[in-house]
Amino acid sequence: MSRRNRNRHVGGNSFFSGVYTEFMGEKPLPRAVVERPVLFLLGPSGVGKTMLAKRLNGEGALFISQQKLLELMARRVLRRKWSSDMLGVRNLILEAPCYIEQRPQILSLLLRLIKQRIQLGLQTTILDAEDHGSLLGVLSAIPAECRATISLRFPVGRGRYRFLAHACRERGLPLSVARRLMDCRPWSYARVFSEMEQISA
Repeated sequence: MSRRNRNRHVGGNSFFSGVYTEFMGEKPLPRAVVERPVLFLLGPSGVGKTMLAKRLNGEGALFISQQKLLELMARRVLRRKWSSDMLGVRNLILEAPCYIEQRPQILSLLLRLIKQRIQLGLQTTILDAEDHGSLLGVLSAIPAECRATISLRFPVGRGRYRFLAHACRERGLPLSVARRLMDCRPWSYARVFSEMEQISA
């Protein structure tokens, strides 16, 4: 299900919202998500941003954590150029640095990297910072026709139960586990998967 770059930009809606599983199933992905060179994944910690990014970008994607990105930016300043990986890999996934709106040099470096990759016809996915700092400065600096945004949320109500029931059936667990995990706090995919693994062990 890797994103394809057709070296052209498409019109239409570019903002989508939903739960992780809505973008992982059989339903075709929105055209803008597939074809635009920059994808922003927004949402709280544990909502599935990294899992979705890796699924959308395929096995050959390069994932750069927040800390690693800061290290690469420091090298970029010293060497005055990005590493071959950053400008050579077709699909790049970046965790946005914390407080990026308050760090103008880092914001500038990130924008230059994204724009260089757009010019090279490469795909870049940006994950929301874990501090929930605003990515507005990054979003607004990328031309609208070059970007798509997915805002992820946790499932609630019947949707949460359907997700948990499906996960329990896949693992051979009774539906009573799904009912119990409906109300665990704080609720996250990582937490419920961990609970299921412990029950299965």
